[in-house]
Amino acid sequence: MKQPSNQMPKYEDPKVKLYLRVLAWIFVVLFFGSIVYKAYDDIAFRYVILIFIVLILVLSGVGVEKYEKLKRSRKEWDIGKFAKEFNLKEVDTWIVRAVYEAVYDEVEIPIRADDDIDKDLGIDMGDLGFDEILINVSQRTGRVLTEESVEYDDIENIKTIRDLVYFFNGLPQKGE
Repeated sequence: MKQPSNQMPKYEDPKVKLYLRVLAWIFVVLFFGSIVYKAYDDIAFRYVILIFIVLILVLSGVGVEKYEKLKRSRKEWDIGKFAKEFNLKEVDTWIVRAVYEAVYDEVEIPIRADDDIDKDLGIDMGDLGFDEILINVSQRTGRVLTEESVEYDDIENIKTIRDLVYFFNGLPQKGE
C-alpha cells in the first residue's frame, strides 16, 4: 500500500555552488554600479532611471492588488477542497498534493483545479518558475520527466492546474 500523500518527501532545492553565487553578486554590483556612475555623470539619464522606477512601482502595484483580491476571495480554500475537484480513484493523490504545494509556493494563493496557469495565477509557461514547478512535482512524486517521456506538445497543452495534474498522472513512475 502506498504511503499517504502527506508523508511524501519534501522538495530538495538543487544546491548552487558558492563560487557561482559570488560571481552573480559581483555581476549585480557591477551592473548597478555602472548605472549609478552613469546617472551621476548624466542628468538626462537620471530622469530616465526615475521614470523607469516609477513605472515599475505603478505596474507592480496593479498586479499585487489583483492577486490580493484573489487571495481574499479564497480565504477558506485549502488542499482538501482542491483534492475534491479530482476523482482520486483515477489520479494519484501524491500528484494532487505535489502540484498544489508547488504552485502554492510559487504564487502564494490557494489554487483551484480550473485556474488558468497564465491568466489567473500569472505564471508564464516559459518562465523559470514554471520549470521549477515541473521539477518539484517530478522529484516529489517519482515521475519521469525527461525528453523521452515528454513531448513539447504535451507541455504546450497544459493550460489549467487540472491539465497539470493529469499531465503528471500520465507520466511513468521511476522504476516502471
